[in-house]
Amino acid sequence: MGKAPGHFSIACQTITWGDGQSQKLPEIFSAVADSGFRGVEVGWRHLQEVKPEDAKRMLDDAGLELCATHIGGNLTDTNQAKGEWTVLDGIIDYLGACQSKTLMFSGLNCHDKEQFDRELDLLVRISSRCAENGIKLLYHNHDWEFANGHFVFKRLLDEKICFCPDLGWIFKGAGDVIPVLEQMRPRIGAIHFKDFASAERKIDTVILGEGIVPLEECAGWILENISGTMWVIAEQDKSELPPAEASRANAGFLRKCLEKCPA
Repeated sequence: MGKAPGHFSIACQTITWGDGQSQKLPEIFSAVADSGFRGVEVGWRHLQEVKPEDAKRMLDDAGLELCATHIGGNLTDTNQAKGEWTVLDGIIDYLGACQSKTLMFSGLNCHDKEQFDRELDLLVRISSRCAENGIKLLYHNHDWEFANGHFVFKRLLDEKICFCPDLGWIFKGAGDVIPVLEQMRPRIGAIHFKDFASAERKIDTVILGEGIVPLEECAGWILENISGTMWVIAEQDKSELPPAEASRANAGFLRKCLEKCPA
């Protein structure tokens, strides 16, 4: 028998709206829904300022699902990570109240081996704690995981961490995206589509399909290799267009790329 086709729902990471999101979530959710997205990913630093019952009501009013929230930073660095790991149980409870099952994490950007080992050990323990509560912890990569012979990426593979691959950052860090996706394949839980204007190490994000990342090739790989249900998430850190316009354009690109998938 052949592989069962995947079912993909598209979502929007609200990072495009910048700071102060907790004060304008209804506006943001309305724009995301009007763009054609079914879900939304919101950074924890924004959600934590809103009561979970209020966030759930706003999501319901917009007809959206909270596909994930996102934490980041080096876990043992309280200044960088802003203490997010110390409130893990609170995040888990919040996700439960919003009927969401996914927590994204990005970090491990440290050069001292002893610190890195401590960071990774804590990440593994956090992943286990999430799993005990029905939450998937997904590691969202940047480019640094592929430096020094893919050192960080290989360690993550060794520890059986699951992934939300960021296609744009893989391209900037590793060059060829598909071989990296092949290595992640058994552990991909969601996918971030991001496009960049250049291969330089800077955040020069553009509308999906207008940059240099081979996103259509990646979409073809996803359609051929991913089964089950999965969120495909547009993430544009910065935009020259107003966020709502960028959201509409990115949703249109994802729908076009994934139009071959079952409804």
